[in-house]
Amino acid sequence: MHEFVELDEALVALARVLKQLERLLKLESAGKLVFEKTSGLFATYDACKTKLDDVHARLQKRLQDRRVLKALI
Repeated sequence: MHEFVELDEALVALARVLKQLERLLKLESAGKLVFEKTSGLFATYDACKTKLDDVHARLQKRLQDRRVLKALI
């Protein structure tokens, strides 16, 4: 259970950073900032989003597995 708490805290912190990055990229797309489409910010955002989607899917599966296990007990 402790690892879920740690994972939750890490995901909350990562989500906060990604929101900041998202705001920055939206400013860029509105023409208020200028970044190349190949910049590290875009690559970082895509990599983090992919990783978060993967973590989310794994957590959902574990949650579902726990529900199934509880239903069997």
